Amino acid sequence: MNKSDYISSRGNRKVWISFILAILMLSGAEAALQFRAYMKGGDEASVETIDDGSIYYFNEDYQLKLIQPNIDVDEGHRVVRSNSLGLRSPEIQTKKQDNEIRIAMLGASSVMGMINPVNEDTIPYRLQADLQAQFPDKKINVINGGIAGYYFADQQQLFEKVLKPLDLDLVIFYSGFNNVSLYCEDGGVAPENHGLLNLTLPKWVLSIELLVKNTAILRELRPEVEQSTDPKSLNEKPFRDSFESVLKSIQNANVPLLVVRNPRAYSRDMSEEEQYELSAFSRSKDGCFSIEGLHDVYDRHNNIMEEISRGYGIPVLKLDQLVPGGHQYYGDSIHFNAEGSEFVANLMLEELNRDHLLSDGGVK
Repeated sequence: MNKSDYISSRGNRKVWISFILAILMLSGAEAALQFRAYMKGGDEASVETIDDGSIYYFNEDYQLKLIQPNIDVDEGHRVVRSNSLGLRSPEIQTKKQDNEIRIAMLGASSVMGMINPVNEDTIPYRLQADLQAQFPDKKINVINGGIAGYYFADQQQLFEKVLKPLDLDLVIFYSGFNNVSLYCEDGGVAPENHGLLNLTLPKWVLSIELLVKNTAILRELRPEVEQSTDPKSLNEKPFRDSFESVLKSIQNANVPLLVVRNPRAYSRDMSEEEQYELSAFSRSKDGCFSIEGLHDVYDRHNNIMEEISRGYGIPVLKLDQLVPGGHQYYGDSIHFNAEGSEFVANLMLEELNRDHLLSDGGVK
């Protein structure tokens, strides 16, 4: 064997050793997560729990991911308390009291409070406290109808199966932009659901999503990936249709509605370094867009939601234009910290009063 062949052989061995070590590390992480889920949730946890390994389960009747009912789980970075409906919200009775106002905030991780360490730091909780102070003679319930990762179809299903039977006085629809992520998964064409089987990894595979979520800081160490999807080339029809379907479902239930435009922590008037830092989470989930592409696609789809909502006579809260960017109110690219939750709750209260959606403790 000559010297060049020897060097090549050693290089190949290093590649294989690195590959095997990576597999062993992933397997170890998976085993640790499954053991953690088992210890917290019993033998069924490794089959039924999904996503974070402990707090979620799949409700077969509703065909929805929900939080495990009636839990009080300390995950280290947050404590999640759920009610019997599988929501991060206090228990609520089916029958509404005579002096009670019920509002549901429908959405995804921003509503649920993905980075909020306690339930009391979430936007729905803060809005409930603000409304209770304004209407001390009323019983105020603001239901947290947010589950991390929800698409429009999930949000519509949650409304129809879980929230609508609660005799709501108002829905605040703060959707999040998970539907935009579909463009990156499908090469710029968001798929339509034709009732075909959706093949996914087994529910017990926990590591990959956790690794993606928990290694965003590592991705800061490498250069930004060039944009692979042009926002102007997107097939927006599935997004439009799915969003409009949610609005129709809520309006058909004769429940007043407020739609919220989705905000973000980074803006074009910031330096490139600030935008790069603050957009880390957005780039990790919508990686087919450059930072400028993210600005474009988020603004375009906020405009789509506002256009459709206005067409139905539904008021729109322009949260993306009202919340200052940066670290003061945001914990990452799109999720609010406790101070941000309070700031947003105040903006929502002002909008409810301005649009007379709640007048003298009654409903418009």
